[in-house]
Amino acid sequence: KPSRASRLRSVGEQMQQPRAHARLRHRSALWLAVRYHAACCAFALAPVWILVQNRRCCSTAPSPSTASRGLLAFAGVLPQLRSRSQAVWLSSRATAGTAAGQAVLERVDVSLARDGDDVTLITELVNSAYRHGELGILEDTPEKPLQRFTAVEIEALVAEGRLLVARAGDAAVGCVKLELLKVSDSSGKVGEWGGLAVDRRLQGQKLGSKLVAAAEVHLRDAWGCSEAQLELLAPVAWRHDHKERLRAWYVDRLGYRLRVPDDFDASSSREVEGTYLDGEESGKFRLLTDSYFTVYRRELT
Repeated sequence: KPSRASRLRSVGEQMQQPRAHARLRHRSALWLAVRYHAACCAFALAPVWILVQNRRCCSTAPSPSTASRGLLAFAGVLPQLRSRSQAVWLSSRATAGTAAGQAVLERVDVSLARDGDDVTLITELVNSAYRHGELGILEDTPEKPLQRFTAVEIEALVAEGRLLVARAGDAAVGCVKLELLKVSDSSGKVGEWGGLAVDRRLQGQKLGSKLVAAAEVHLRDAWGCSEAQLELLAPVAWRHDHKERLRAWYVDRLGYRLRVPDDFDASSSREVEGTYLDGEESGKFRLLTDSYFTVYRRELT
C-alpha cells in the first residue's frame, strides 16, 4: 500500500501536468506571433533594402526615377506571381476536357494592352510560341535564341496601342500585334495583324480565333480598314507541318485568300538561306532554309 507521502506526490504531479501543457501552448503561440511579426517587418523593410542596394551600386545617390523603379519592381512581384499562377490553373482546366476548355474561353477577355500587364510574361509567351512555330526555318541556338519580340519592343507596342492581349483575370494567355500598312494595290486602308501567340497549354481551345476576331474588329472599327492582311513564312523545299496547319486555318477557317487571287507566285516573295529578314544590322531573324513569304488578305465587313 503506497504511503501518504507517495500519494501526495502523485496528486501533485497530476496537478502540474495541465500547467505544463498550458505553458507549452503559450510558448507555441508566442513563437508563431514572433514569426508573423518578423515576416511583416521584412515585408515592410524590403523597399528600404532596395533603396540601400541602389545607393551601394551607384557612385552617387540614386535618382528618384531609379528609386521609383526599384519600388515599382518590388510592388510588381505579387501581381506577377498571381497572374502566372492563374495561367497555370487555366491551363489545367483547359486540358481537363472540352467543357472545361469552353469555360476557360468564356472567361478570356481580349482588349488593348495596358500599363499594368506583365510585359515579361507576354514576351516569354510570344517567344516560346515562335521558337516552336519557326523550328527549322529561323536560327535558334543557345548562344543566339530566337526572339520574336524583346521586352522593349513589347513596351513600345503597348505605348502605341498596337497590341491586343487575351486575359483570364490578370493572366495574359495570348496576344496579337496590329499595324496599319501603306499599300498601293488597294483602294482602301489595309491593316495587318501578326505576332499571334497563344499559351501553348491553352492551344486547341479556339483562343487564337478569338484573338484574330478581336484584331479584325479593331482594324475595321478603330482604324477604318477595309481589308486585313497576314503573312506566312514557310520553307520552299520541304513541308513544315505546323506552317501547313496554319495555312489551312487561314484559308479554310478564317476565309483569307492570296493577295493576288489564285496566283501564289505573285502573292509571294522568295528569300534565300542565310538572309536576315530584318536586315543584317539587327540580325535577329536569320533564315536556315530557302523560304516563301506569302501574303493573304480578307475583306472586313
